[in-house]
Amino acid sequence: MLNNMTFEVQLEKSDIQKKAQQRMTDAMSQNLKIPLGIILTSVELLNYSEKDPHKIKKLQMIQNGATHVNCIINDY
Repeated sequence: MLNNMTFEVQLEKSDIQKKAQQRMTDAMSQNLKIPLGIILTSVELLNYSEKDPHKIKKLQMIQNGATHVNCIINDY
């Protein structure tokens, strides 16, 4: 009987931890999406006006990185 109660308590603790982790992950995801959207929009606008190939390459690197992070967040 005691083992069964201990198992139930552990199961309940595990469930509480999973829910807390999911809430934290959801909050982090939302807190990252807005700045990433701003970065992606800004880089896109800068790409339109930039003529220097070196700077364009750097902007594309930023855009690729931010897009990759955005995909990871959306998949999670």
